[in-house]
Amino acid sequence: MTGLKAITKQNLGRFSFTGIEGGFGDGKRAMTVKDIAAIHGKEVKHINEAIIKNRTRFKNNVDIIDILGVDGIDPKDLGYSQQAINAYTGLKAIGKEAGIYLLSERGYSKLLKILEDDTAWEIYDQLVDNYFNMREKLSSSHSFSYMIEDPIARAQKWIEEQEEKKQALEVIERQKPKVLFADAVSTSKTSILIRELAKILKQNGVDIGQQRLFEWMRTNNYLIKRQGTDWNMPTQYSMERGWFEIIETSINRSDGSITIGKTTKVTGKGQLYFVNRFLKEKQSTYQEA
Repeated sequence: MTGLKAITKQNLGRFSFTGIEGGFGDGKRAMTVKDIAAIHGKEVKHINEAIIKNRTRFKNNVDIIDILGVDGIDPKDLGYSQQAINAYTGLKAIGKEAGIYLLSERGYSKLLKILEDDTAWEIYDQLVDNYFNMREKLSSSHSFSYMIEDPIARAQKWIEEQEEKKQALEVIERQKPKVLFADAVSTSKTSILIRELAKILKQNGVDIGQQRLFEWMRTNNYLIKRQGTDWNMPTQYSMERGWFEIIETSINRSDGSITIGKTTKVTGKGQLYFVNRFLKEKQSTYQEA
């Protein structure tokens, strides 16, 4: 295991976590299970259970590292309390599978396949672009221009550095709308009408109105296209993934009867999913052009 060190505190939208370099190779980044659990809104024990249940899928020193009891590494430097360290040590002492795990980018992607969480994949995109892959752009070379004596080589290296910085900033700018939107709605408990989702899409540069959005959702099987009482209601597929909810309202008729009105609303999770899907399609269109 190569040198492991905690770097500066990292921020991604509303999330803050300990940046870690080394362990899986020179300059490669890693994350603790503790930070992964916090980002995905899960308890650490649930992430550990998923890893332990599928432990044979994770390759040591490639996907995962257990730092519990490793000389020269103090888990407290990575945010673990002494109480937690003692608890994991105690479990190991009685023969239980336990550890304080670090995951590489590859290990993290394997974990997401196990969790099977749509929102988790959206967060994964942000982490890959804004955390794991940043080291490739900002530390791809082992020397800096000011360290080169030859003036021509130094000038050429300086130009390369400026281009690398420009590319890194462009990646961050491309990801900014998605990160800001995730920050705003990922914890939202307020559902919105589809016409309000169309407005949000317009604000994010997607040229679509209410009627076209309804049509798109029916065509892509998010809403029921069959004419009848269920028309424009969410499909079973959409409901199972938590993208919509149905609001029922009692309507008092003049003849004294009561009817039930149904309205389709997009949940916070659904808002995040649809905005990011449209933004990805828009970005891929620009790249093809």
